[in-house]
Amino acid sequence: PPRSTLFPYTTLFRSHGTAVVWQDLDRVTAGTKTNSDRDHQHFLRRIDDVRTHIASVFHRLIGTGKRQIQVLVNDQPVLPWDPFLEGEDATYALAPTVLPIGDSNVEVRPYVLPHLSKLSPAVLKDAAGPRGWSGQQGFYIYRNKRLLVPGDWLGFFPRQDLYRLARIKVDLPNSLDDQWQIDVTKSK
Repeated sequence: PPRSTLFPYTTLFRSHGTAVVWQDLDRVTAGTKTNSDRDHQHFLRRIDDVRTHIASVFHRLIGTGKRQIQVLVNDQPVLPWDPFLEGEDATYALAPTVLPIGDSNVEVRPYVLPHLSKLSPAVLKDAAGPRGWSGQQGFYIYRNKRLLVPGDWLGFFPRQDLYRLARIKVDLPNSLDDQWQIDVTKSK
């Protein structure tokens, strides 16, 4: 049969790349009623949660650079969420530090985000992230530009309002997966 019979999302196919399509989400919809407004709103919130998760975990891969990817959720593009506000003039990015570990290098780059008074209301709301200003502070650990740890002090400091504008980007190469105990799911 033609491709459109087996897979109706022919608009997703390009000359190269990968298309991931989730359908028949029985675990998400288990126990829900199709005619319930409450269940429908809950389902829509779950979709928003997925969009937020993708926007933060893959923000360095979505819409930037040579290896740009496009992610659509319900035919709407997912916009990347930049926890460092690199596009804002008042963001203070310190020089990166390269830490040699064995035959590999880890790049660490601290950022001090602008004071809230220097941001527009739209940027202010977006930059707070899913967990709010205080909840997003800390280290952001990446492996090959994929976010593994979204703002955590890793036990070095307590989460305090004083640090809410501090965010530190740590780029790990995949050669350090064993030392960082990164598994194939990248869930810890």
